[in-house]
Amino acid sequence: MRRAFTLIELLVVIAIIGMLIAILLPAVQAARENARRMQCSNHLMQLNIAVKNYEQNLGVLPQGTVNEVGPIRNVPIGNHMGWIPRLLPYIEQSPLYGKIDFNKGVYDPENREAWLARPSNIFRCPSEGWGWGRMENEPEYPVSVNYTACHSSIETPIDADNDGVFFLNSKLRSRDIPDGTTNTIFFGETNIFNDIQVGQPERYGYFRASFILPEDAEGTYVYGSLGWMSGTPGTLRNTGNPPRVYVGPFSNWAMPKEVLEQLKYGSVEVEEDIDSEIEEKPAPRLILPLPTETWAAELPGQFIVGGFGSYHPAVTNFAFGDGSVQALSNNIAPEVLKKLGSRKSSE
Repeated sequence: MRRAFTLIELLVVIAIIGMLIAILLPAVQAARENARRMQCSNHLMQLNIAVKNYEQNLGVLPQGTVNEVGPIRNVPIGNHMGWIPRLLPYIEQSPLYGKIDFNKGVYDPENREAWLARPSNIFRCPSEGWGWGRMENEPEYPVSVNYTACHSSIETPIDADNDGVFFLNSKLRSRDIPDGTTNTIFFGETNIFNDIQVGQPERYGYFRASFILPEDAEGTYVYGSLGWMSGTPGTLRNTGNPPRVYVGPFSNWAMPKEVLEQLKYGSVEVEEDIDSEIEEKPAPRLILPLPTETWAAELPGQFIVGGFGSYHPAVTNFAFGDGSVQALSNNIAPEVLKKLGSRKSSE
């Protein structure tokens, strides 16, 4: 007579295996997230090394942004050449650096190719799941980054009188930081949100983020990231807001809302790219009004900058001026975070 499992025994074995898998999966996910967080810390450490090499060669830290007048408006008008383009030679990105004309602004046609290019992956957190890829026939727009420099300890427009390290027309040296580089934040993580996520927080609640919109957020424009080259809220933030509390909205794009709505429903006017390698489906290019006409009016939302935040559970990585990288709790006391963002708090 053959021996075999009874039905009850088989069900018990399946239940035990299911329980083991249920116990194991969270541990595997936690281990993967820890690895991603360590890689994120390594990216920030590389930025610290690049900044130190830049200062050693040129005698000053890179400027947060450049413009003739301030404060900086989060619209594509002006020079706005940010700190990231200046660091490219120090992170093995010399070919991309060679495409940039620093005598002209970020949005100048001469810099369009570089502006739409993808910078090094060290500007992207591995826990950020949206990626830099574009869908087929998607209009071109500059990519955003997950690491931004600190311009101030309070929520205030980007200007020449900010108390952070990277601000409008800044020309600081490490020895010009009264609080000491050990106690001063240089860079931190920043989430990338698009207009849909901000407008539907109930659908994207897994970010566990709070959105505080300006008075004119429901008005005419979407104030978004102007890309990795631009020294605007896309690459500069402050410690005036607790981690994962976002003022904005910050979208992947900065454009009139009517154009964004057309884009969502596929009715936006496009022109064919005759130089496209894909003859069957030419890459469309978004046709927008002239920037000076589109963004002529100064509105409150254009001057909001926003704070830091991460995709990691409970913590946000920050790079300090002494070269160290620390994972600060998202529950850190707001006053402590503010002091860390200031170069001259004297505390």
